[in-house]
Amino acid sequence: MSKYSFDHEWGMERERLRHLEALLDPGTIRELEAIGVSAGWQCLEVGGGRGSIASWLCEKVGPDGSVTATDVKTSFLDELTYSNLSVLKHDIVTDSLPENRFDLVHARAVLEHLPQPSHILSKLIRALRPGGWILIEDHDHHLILNTDEPDSPFRQMMKTAVRELVGKSKMDPFFGRTLYSALSSHGLLEVASEARAYQQSGGTPGAPGVWKLVFECLRESFVGTGAQSIEQFDELIEQFDRPEHAVMSPIYWAARGKRG
Repeated sequence: MSKYSFDHEWGMERERLRHLEALLDPGTIRELEAIGVSAGWQCLEVGGGRGSIASWLCEKVGPDGSVTATDVKTSFLDELTYSNLSVLKHDIVTDSLPENRFDLVHARAVLEHLPQPSHILSKLIRALRPGGWILIEDHDHHLILNTDEPDSPFRQMMKTAVRELVGKSKMDPFFGRTLYSALSSHGLLEVASEARAYQQSGGTPGAPGVWKLVFECLRESFVGTGAQSIEQFDELIEQFDRPEHAVMSPIYWAARGKRG
């Protein structure tokens, strides 16, 4: 597996995931509702994180349905108490999945970090029963890396942060835009894709909180290497707390398709 930049053992990871949920869950839930997730469905949530979408699915599918939530580390998922939830410590790269089993397979911000994502996608699709749906969501950092706007110190710092994350994990910074063609190439039906991006005031849950904690995770890369002084670094990340400062998210692509 590619080296993931964030870890459950990091003291701020729970808070980073909380902000990510505040930003992304509404869009994910709209996609799941468009698919038609309903009572009795058997669902697989890959890379379940803190479990917000697994929780929503448990409530949606009810006692006659089930949700299997996986992650390489399950300490956050283990805190959930739904009777129709199974938590599985699982590496999607190396571990097997049952085939022809699930009505829904969902993964958010997972495939972009993995080697040979097309191979992983094939595995996820095989886990669907005929007529089952897959929903994949991943980043596209085009708005941050490719822009005609002048490079302020703040914007340059954001570009550097993305490049640092890409260098650590070997992730494709534009992977999200490839999802539509990837699902189509696997022969899925009713393939659809949507891009979402957000701009929010500093100090609000969502993009500002996510970015601030990303920078905290990368503090050593900025300060420890001498690229910036501690004072310069702290002054720049304070902007994420300022209501007058607009913070832009990456683009989030969501693509769904149905197995024939």
